[in-house]
Amino acid sequence: MLIYPASESFEKSKRERFSDAHPYIAETHVNLSGKDLWIDTTPYATTSSGAGPRMPFAAAESQQFMVFNRYPSPAATQPFPYDGARLREDIAQYRYLSASGDAVAASLPLTRLAYPDVARFSSALNKPDRSMLRYLYFHYPDRVEVAPALNRLAGMTEQRLDRQGQHGLVLLSAVNYTTGAIARLEVNGQTVDIGDRALVSVAPLPAACHEFAQPIGAAFIMLSRPLALRWQTTGAVDAAGAAAMAAGTITPAGDIGATGAPEAPVAPGTPETPKPPGTPGTPDTPEPSSTANAAHPWHTATLHAPAFRHPEPVDGESTLMRLQLYFLPDGTVEVERFVQVHMPKDKLGIRATGIPARAAPYASCGGAYNTYNPQTVPLLAN
Repeated sequence: MLIYPASESFEKSKRERFSDAHPYIAETHVNLSGKDLWIDTTPYATTSSGAGPRMPFAAAESQQFMVFNRYPSPAATQPFPYDGARLREDIAQYRYLSASGDAVAASLPLTRLAYPDVARFSSALNKPDRSMLRYLYFHYPDRVEVAPALNRLAGMTEQRLDRQGQHGLVLLSAVNYTTGAIARLEVNGQTVDIGDRALVSVAPLPAACHEFAQPIGAAFIMLSRPLALRWQTTGAVDAAGAAAMAAGTITPAGDIGATGAPEAPVAPGTPETPKPPGTPGTPDTPEPSSTANAAHPWHTATLHAPAFRHPEPVDGESTLMRLQLYFLPDGTVEVERFVQVHMPKDKLGIRATGIPARAAPYASCGGAYNTYNPQTVPLLAN
């Protein structure tokens, strides 16, 4: 039998109480600034490999994000930037370190976006807020924007939510047939955690498929209403991009207000001029003073999720609906709806509306069903 000194047991209990009161925070950083950055990770942070983040955060690798967990420490000389699972209210600037890492080199205004409603399903999972949230930091030349987002769901978490009959949460995937890598994506004003790298370009038909649709997180969506998408790419605007902006294919970014909230969606019932699904939005007024907006304009699209031919759920159908987005070379977006069906003997089936007609000429990787093994997962009647 091992006997531990009372002092060691006390210190262990003290550390556990501190960890419960000061959880680690999941962060993702996206470098759209055009320059190398030295991110302040104090007191300390670890990546999935167990090592600390590698600095600098290189501008030349903007398609690769910096992803880590930041941990508080009772011995830290500087206050932790979070109060529990929430970013401290008194933080208005984002500071960068010098190349040596021992001094503050510069700071930029920090703009906050609204928190997602994690209470809608955290109670079903019996998990704290911090395990539901990821803070996405978007670094621009003149500012930093921080968007708390729903953390990407692990397979076991999806299963638990499914068993609980969770409604309204939609799981998203996407394939990008445009020429630019997508670094930031919002669906109905909700920032989506697309992972540890940008949604890279996939060659359309007649090229062979080299990368299937990528899971890009989840959002609370009412599928009976239009979906408002907006996104930014890693590349700066070139002559072709400037021409597209003038034609309305891409939209210069607008200011985010003092509250940090994205532009408000159109209220239900508000009349508007109808336009075809997936049509890019109308450009806002350009802002010549913003270097960040000029380099990374917002692309926008409005689309409608197709309904199943037989709208009533079948036996065993999951309450977690899924959408696959198709970003097309002409700047438009199409969407496919699909859902998993739990069949007898632990088998899985798929209902899907199929590849949208406008996406079919480009879809080198097929549709949503192509990400499943047809030998074990049947495609059921739509």
